[in-house]
Amino acid sequence: MYRLTHILIALALPIAGMAQTNCIDDSGAEFVFNDTINNFNYCSPTLLSTELTACYLEQIKVTFSGVENPNMLVIDIRRPGANCPMRFASSELLSSENYNGFLSECLCPSSQIIPWDNSTLGGDFFILNVSGWSDYNLTGIWDVGLSFIGSSFTPNEISLDFVGSCLSCSGCMDSTATNYDPDATIDCVGCCSYSNCSGFGGTLTVGGGSWQSEVGWSLSSADSVVVSGGAPASLPLCLDAGCYTFSMTDAYGDGWNGNTYSFDGYDGVNVLYGDGLDDGSEGTDYLDFNGGACPFGCVDSGACNYDPDAAINDGS
Repeated sequence: MYRLTHILIALALPIAGMAQTNCIDDSGAEFVFNDTINNFNYCSPTLLSTELTACYLEQIKVTFSGVENPNMLVIDIRRPGANCPMRFASSELLSSENYNGFLSECLCPSSQIIPWDNSTLGGDFFILNVSGWSDYNLTGIWDVGLSFIGSSFTPNEISLDFVGSCLSCSGCMDSTATNYDPDATIDCVGCCSYSNCSGFGGTLTVGGGSWQSEVGWSLSSADSVVVSGGAPASLPLCLDAGCYTFSMTDAYGDGWNGNTYSFDGYDGVNVLYGDGLDDGSEGTDYLDFNGGACPFGCVDSGACNYDPDAAINDGS
């Protein structure tokens, strides 16, 4: 007899760092600098840090006000978990004989210098292209440092707005689930669904041995046959909680010759396993899908030894 005596329930827990106030979908800039920006010579940029939730980052828009020459601005950005920041500078600085080599000073060994898109400098902003960062972790603490090259730099305000999305961070990342989310970057806890079944959803498999044409079986609940078949078989089932009977037959009378049966949930967890019919032409296994509440006894109400609490007939 095979009993299902434990039912595991996975609870969906909140993902750390998922506070809506830090989502990059919110309106407003994530970083706003309205104090004095440090000179690049000091190797100590003016630094701001904040925690952000981001699943996809398209670009970073840098908006400035009261800046005489924004091309002299140097921006260092460190992603969550990164050892070194990436450095962004204008093409003017990168092509300058006076400043190109200067930009490599105070640079972390694994950092890169990336030119920004200055085609929008006719307005009051420019774009940092970070679309290649989609494979990195984008949720956590971000550090942004600003400094300038030259003799003076007096901004009124410089802000950085992260353009992307945080809405698809958490989701089911199991491709076999019915609610699989290919855009999810954070695996949810206990949220994957494998069927619309409210009971025990899974697959009943029969086979694995020889002389399969001789094999027969039926799965019954009370006096009703739920499903029946032969071997090989692989059938999706949705079983309510209860007590079941698995009846096995063999046409030749020598057992199932290595054929077995199993019921596996859609989440890949094996719920029950049966060795099949060891010998002879018929046999029965009793399956408990009721948390251990499938007692044996006489179920014939007309018998003198009738047991009203019995769920499975013991043949007495």
